[in-house]
Order: sequence, then C-alpha cells, then structure tokens
Amino acid sequence: MNRLKALSILFALVLLVAPVAWAHPGEDGHEIMGEVTTVHPPHLEIATKDGKAVKIEVPEKAMVMRGQTMIALADLKPGDRVVVTVEREDKEPMVATLGMVGASAPARKKEGGK
Repeated sequence: MNRLKALSILFALVLLVAPVAWAHPGEDGHEIMGEVTTVHPPHLEIATKDGKAVKIEVPEKAMVMRGQTMIALADLKPGDRVVVTVEREDKEPMVATLGMVGASAPARKKEGGK
C-alpha cells in the first residue's frame, strides 16, 4: 500500500511541474505526456507538445489515477493532461503498461486576458 501511495504522490508531483504535452523516456518504458483528445475505452488518444496525435491502448488492469484517486479510463475528458507509461513507442497503437495513467484536470484559462 505504501508503494501505491508513493507512486501516486510521484505522479501528482510530475503533473504539477511538467509542462503540458511533452514526451520523454521513463525507467520502465517510455513516458508519453500530453493532452487528451479522445477517449474510447480501452483506447486513449493524446496530443503531444509537438502536435503529434498518439493512440494508446490501456489494458483493463492499468491504473488510471487523478492525484491519489483511482478513476475509470472513461472519466478522462478531452483537455485532461496525462502521463502514460507505454511498453514501446515504435508500434501503433502504443500499449500502456500495467503501471499508471496519471491525469490532471485541464489548465484553467485566465479570464479577461490577465
């Protein structure tokens, strides 16, 4: 249980400090960061910082977390920022590992341009 809590905190911190939509390699695969464009369980499509559309298959056993709360893949909405660990980046659709799909709410837009 402590490991789950530690992983949840880690993903929450990554989501707070990471700019929207960037991709880089992770330790147990490749981490893809981006903004959700469509959700059709068990598939998810995100847009990366460079504008690339990425399709990801999310296995039923993968954990989808928003902060420390487990949510269903269907709870993700377009505009949500996500961090997904995938097995490999060289096949389409990419397949999420049995780790976590971390998600945060969309960034709030400032009113009145301020």
